[in-house]
This record gives sequence, structure tokens and C-alpha cells, in this order.
Amino acid sequence: MPKIFVISGHSGSGKTTIANSLLKKNNDLEKVITCTTRKPRNNEINGKDYFFLTLEEFEKNIKENLMAEYEKYSGNYYGSRKKDVEKILNNGKKVLFVVDTKGALTLKKSFSNSILIFIKAPSLKELKKRLLKRGDKKNFVEKRFLEINDELKREKEFDFVIINNILEKAIDDVQKIIK
Repeated sequence: MPKIFVISGHSGSGKTTIANSLLKKNNDLEKVITCTTRKPRNNEINGKDYFFLTLEEFEKNIKENLMAEYEKYSGNYYGSRKKDVEKILNNGKKVLFVVDTKGALTLKKSFSNSILIFIKAPSLKELKKRLLKRGDKKNFVEKRFLEINDELKREKEFDFVIINNILEKAIDDVQKIIK
């Protein structure tokens, strides 16, 4: 039975919202908190949403082989530490990752029995609306769209693809996979 679930998808797909809902519904599921070098957005809390590290701290973790996976995305590092995965598994819980698509595919290599779930918006028009609504600047959104096209090409490498058109349905679809 799989113990590691990886939710991924392009920016603005709703992967974090879906993951947070799943965590509330499943006591046996725990999220790996990702490390990043990007600056926190409004309402993001260090140690809860991400571990916000300096570039030097992150690169030290890489050099010391402490990362289960990491990628550079939009000019910033993102990654998950091995010790955080081991701690969850040792506590008898299922592991939930919320990472970018490259990180998800790296995790599949490290943890071959992991289940990869790709979340995507129903359309590019809806996606642009979501990104602007959450406060991303227009030029940043345009830069993201270049990366999003690459991410969409990777969806066929995932075990499941969920279109997040109606949030509750998307949450239910992922819940069925985890159970």
C-alpha cells in the first residue's frame, strides 16, 4: 500500500488548497513542509507553509545531501528534506508532498512506490484569472505561463490527472486516490 502521495501541477492549479483540505480530512496524512529561497507571500508562515531559507542555507543542504528532492523554479530553490520524510514515516503516517512537477518526478525516482497526482486548471484563461486574483503581478504571470506549458507536457508521466474545475469534486477525486 502506497505511503507517499505527491500532489503537483502548475502554479494556480489549486494544489495547495486541495492538499490543505485533505490534511483536515485525514488524520493519518501529514504534509512534508517544503523549503524555499523565495520570499514569503502575505499570510505565509515559516515552518507551516514553507521553511524560508537563505540561498546559502539551501545550497548547504544540497551540498550535504540532505534533500530528498529540489529544483530551481522561477529563480528560486524549492525542495524537501529527507529528515522530514523519515520523521513522518517513522510516526506511522502517510506522506503528502506538494511540489512542482520536476520535484514530483524526482520523488518518484527516490520513492518508486509513491503515487503522483497532477492537478490542473480547466483552462489557461481560468488559470490566468486565478494567478492575478491571488496577487501575482502581470509580468510574473506571463513568466509563469512559459513554465506552465512545460509542466503541462509532463502530466502524462503522472499516475493520475485531476482537472480542478469544481474544487469540491477535485478534493473528492484526490481523496479517493489516497484512500
